[in-house]
Amino acid sequence: MKRTFVVLGLMLAVGLVGCAPGKATVRGKVTYGARPVKYGEVIIFGGDGVPKTAKINRDGTYEVRDVTAGAAKVAVRSPHPKEVAAAASREEKVAPDPQDLANWFAVHSSYADPNTSGQAPTLQAGENTYDINLPEKREAPKGGHEAEHPGKDRPG
Repeated sequence: MKRTFVVLGLMLAVGLVGCAPGKATVRGKVTYGARPVKYGEVIIFGGDGVPKTAKINRDGTYEVRDVTAGAAKVAVRSPHPKEVAAAASREEKVAPDPQDLANWFAVHSSYADPNTSGQAPTLQAGENTYDINLPEKREAPKGGHEAEHPGKDRPG
C-alpha cells in the first residue's frame, strides 16, 4: 500500500511539471503607420508577467528570447537617441549614433505601456512570429485635443 502512494505521488509530480508553460522566442518587425521603427526596444510580458526586452534593429526587426508562453502583453519604446545618450553619459561621455539620429522618429507614448499598446498576442512554446503594427497616432496637446498639425510626430 505504501508503495502505491509513492508511485501515485511520483506520477502527480511528473504531471505537474509537464503542465508548466514552455519558453518562447518571438521574432517580427515593428511598424508605425507604414514606416518601420528603426530605433528602440520591444518589451514582452510573458504568460508569467515577467518582462523580456530586445533592441529593435535598424531594419525594424526584433527578437525576444526566453519569454514564458501564454497570454502576453507587448510594449514598444522608442526614446530619442539624444535622451538615451544623455542618460548613459552620466558616467562617461557618450554621443548618440548619427545613424540612429537620422532614422529616429517619435512613436506615440501609449505604445510604451503594455496595458495601452493594444498588443496582446498568445505565445506558444517554441518559435513565434509576431509583427507589431502600430497605428499612427498624434500626441494630444496640453488642452487634451487632437493635434492640429499634420506630421507632429515626425522630425522636421
